[in-house]
Amino acid sequence: MLTGFVRTAAHLYVLRFLLGVAEAGFFPGIMLYLTYWFRQRQLAQAMALFLTGNPVASVVGAPLSGVILDHFHWLGLSSWRWLLILEGIPEILGGVLTCFLLPSRPEEAKFLTSEEKEWLRTELAREERQKLGTRQISVGQALLHRRVWHLSAISFMALVSMYSMTFWMPQLVKSISSQYSNTTVGLLVMIPYAVALIIMILVSASSDRMLERRYHASIPAIIGALALMFLGTTTASSAFISVMLLVSCGVGNLQFLCPLLGSA
Repeated sequence: MLTGFVRTAAHLYVLRFLLGVAEAGFFPGIMLYLTYWFRQRQLAQAMALFLTGNPVASVVGAPLSGVILDHFHWLGLSSWRWLLILEGIPEILGGVLTCFLLPSRPEEAKFLTSEEKEWLRTELAREERQKLGTRQISVGQALLHRRVWHLSAISFMALVSMYSMTFWMPQLVKSISSQYSNTTVGLLVMIPYAVALIIMILVSASSDRMLERRYHASIPAIIGALALMFLGTTTASSAFISVMLLVSCGVGNLQFLCPLLGSA
C-alpha cells in the first residue's frame, strides 16, 4: 500500500526491497506447512489448491484493476496509486485473520476429531520414517547436492517465464490494439488465468493418482516455455493468437510447480 505514495525512485526501490523481504519466507513456509497436513499422494493436489490463489487473484484482480485504472482518480491521486492502495487492503486483513484462524498443526485443529488427528499423525509419521529410512541428509549436504542445484535452476528459469507473463501480459495485450481500454485489457488478461486454474487442478489430481511427478511437471514447463517464445515472434499478430499463447504460457508456468513440489 505504501508503494502507492512513493514520490521518488529511491522510495520505490526501498519499498520493493522491503516487500521482497516480507514475501521471501511466505511461499517456502506454506510448502512446509502443507506437509504437516497432507500425505504424499495428496500433496500435489494440495499444492495446486493453494496455488489456485494465483490465478483466482488474477481472474478477479485483472478486470478489477482495469476498472480502477480507468475510473479511480480520487483526492488528486493517480489511478495507479489507488490500484496499489486499494488492492493492498485485503492482504492486510487476510494476514491479521491468519494469525487467529490458522492452526499450526493438526493437533490444534478444532475441526478435526481426536480419531482424525491420530490417524493423520500416524500416516504422516509413517511416511517420514520411510523417507528417513531411504536416506538422511543434513542441511549443509542439501545445499551442496547437485540435484538441489539442478532443480533450483529449473525452478529459476520457469519462474522467470511466469513473472515475465505476470508483469508484461497487460502491456502485451494493450500493444495489440491501442483502442483497448484498461477494463478490456483486464478482461482479456483474465482468460489465461481462468483456464490455468482448471487445468492445474486436473493435472495435479492426475499426478497424485498416478504418483508420477517428472512428466506432469516437465511437459507443462516445456509448453509454457514454447508459448512464451512464440509470443515474441510475428506469429502473435492478433488478439486471438496472443491470448491462446498466453493461455498455454499460463497453464505451463503455473502447473509445473504442483507436481514438482508434490514430490517433497
